[in-house]
Amino acid sequence: DIAKALCAEMQRECELVEQEWDGMIPALKARKFDAIVASMSITEERKRQIDFSEKYYQTPARLVAPKDAGFEGTPDGLAGKRIGVQRGATHQCYAEKMFPEAEIVLYGSQDEVFRDLALGRVDAQLSDSLIAQESFLSSDEGADFAFLGGDHTDVDCYGEGVGIAVRKGEDKLREDFSEAITALRENGSYAEINDKYFPFQHVFENSPQPRIQRQGRDVRVRNGRAYQISVDQFVESAAARKPTPGENRGKRERNSDHRDISRQMSGR
Repeated sequence: DIAKALCAEMQRECELVEQEWDGMIPALKARKFDAIVASMSITEERKRQIDFSEKYYQTPARLVAPKDAGFEGTPDGLAGKRIGVQRGATHQCYAEKMFPEAEIVLYGSQDEVFRDLALGRVDAQLSDSLIAQESFLSSDEGADFAFLGGDHTDVDCYGEGVGIAVRKGEDKLREDFSEAITALRENGSYAEINDKYFPFQHVFENSPQPRIQRQGRDVRVRNGRAYQISVDQFVESAAARKPTPGENRGKRERNSDHRDISRQMSGR
């Protein structure tokens, strides 16, 4: 939804393109698509290859483990344990840096990480806290699991937030995306999309800028979901209200529509 809203704001026709996470930057550079709107973190390593729009959200990473895990989410507590993370994501960088004595198990998608955690094939997993809550802990499969420890942030691995990626030299496109992000915040579209999926108030860190509409060539974007949020508020709201079976069915249908979005956000 956010990718479509950005394209509409820029008055461009967009085609959404499927691409696995670990091949996303090479595919962008190979011109298979023109932008990545898939919750990609703005890191120094990535900025050496591609450019980014302004940040459009940022959430911390957290560990998830069984409620009765019996170990702490610390380097010592996870020594000798198996931690599942998505291959090529910023979480791999952080897990390898912070938990050197753990076995880091890599997966092609976040769905696979959650599946093996539920099956007991890994002892814990590390991912975006919002996706862990929304896609796993709030589900039937995640009923016996909980966050382990607190937030994990690291500028070296997680960067300065999430932005829209474009090829080096595409300054006009990068600026258009940044201006469109600001416009969606100001005209309420950003909040409307957020509220369609999440029961919390969104918080924006960037100051409003003048709204500018642009016209230009067609652009193909990598699909993703974007919002600025308060994770603690979301977790509290989710825990306070257990969905009915009918609501769970509706949620599964929405998650199916946005399965790839969730997967890409968790990777970052």
